[in-house]
Amino acid sequence: MRLLLLLALATPAMLPAQRLHKMPARSTGELYVPAVSPKVHPGDTIQLAGKYSYIYLNNVQGTADKPVIIHAPRPVQVGQKSSNYGMVIQGRYWKLLGYGHLQVYNPEQSLNVLLSMGNSQHASIDGVQLRHGHVGILARPDSSGEITDISISNCQLQELRGTRTNGRSSGILIGVDNPQTADTSWYTGVRIADVTMTDLDGVGIFLQACRDVHISRTRITGYGQAKVSFQDMAVLVGAGSQASLYDCQLQQGHGCGLVWKGHGRLLLRRTALAGTGQADKADALYLEPTAGKKATAVLDSVQITGAGGYGLHVRGQATVQQRQLQISQCKLGKWHGTTPAALRQ
Repeated sequence: MRLLLLLALATPAMLPAQRLHKMPARSTGELYVPAVSPKVHPGDTIQLAGKYSYIYLNNVQGTADKPVIIHAPRPVQVGQKSSNYGMVIQGRYWKLLGYGHLQVYNPEQSLNVLLSMGNSQHASIDGVQLRHGHVGILARPDSSGEITDISISNCQLQELRGTRTNGRSSGILIGVDNPQTADTSWYTGVRIADVTMTDLDGVGIFLQACRDVHISRTRITGYGQAKVSFQDMAVLVGAGSQASLYDCQLQQGHGCGLVWKGHGRLLLRRTALAGTGQADKADALYLEPTAGKKATAVLDSVQITGAGGYGLHVRGQATVQQRQLQISQCKLGKWHGTTPAALRQ
């Protein structure tokens, strides 16, 4: 089992700056490289092959025009014999390309984190299968200030379990740990696209201190199965956060389809919520923005069907703009204790 660092496609003038590297895994199956940057130059490619119990690549440093590429052109399995993390990749300007061949999975026990981006910036994950863990993909800052440019696309996540965390789990968890620090450390430029999540004990997507988030063509099904309060939503847009959802499907879960606790602007466009909040009569859309902050929710071509509670529940001072909002097979809405005229019509 080896990791080959191959040259990316390059012109002859680029070749002297890019070298061929060979990094064998440890005898335990681990690939542990605490300082990748002295060996891997911007524009190089790290090729994965075979099976690994654990992969740790730290200080991966590419550039805007020459990112470091980490890819799996053939089937790769990560996580067997591991109990904590499957993969950890940290650095700047890197891309992980799984092509659907890369699977992070331990069939014997749930990993704490399947794939951690740590404090990475200008980093992307594409085409990875993640299964049987407490957290699927984790991105957390370790310092104050702005963290920029995180992309997750074409990934499949399933069997997200909270067996060691009292049912709490997340498919994608991005942001600060403490909501009180949302004004001192935050993410901008978060992109989540073409992601499928099924069979989740807890939250599908959990965002905290994320000021610019675009989620598109993402489907979350069967969430909140552990029935833990405040840990059972399809999407939680938490403190200091705003988000836009396009062409998404949130369906068949225990708690709310989407909860907004942030401020600024929330946009839902061509998004459907079906069969949400069935077990505890939770609302499909629950909006309770941060007190004292300006908040506007725009609902454009949103369909809500069969919510356990209200289709739309607004608490706090949020301005709601709606166009082609359709609510059926559930209570229409609650707004400061009343149903607004716009929903009664």
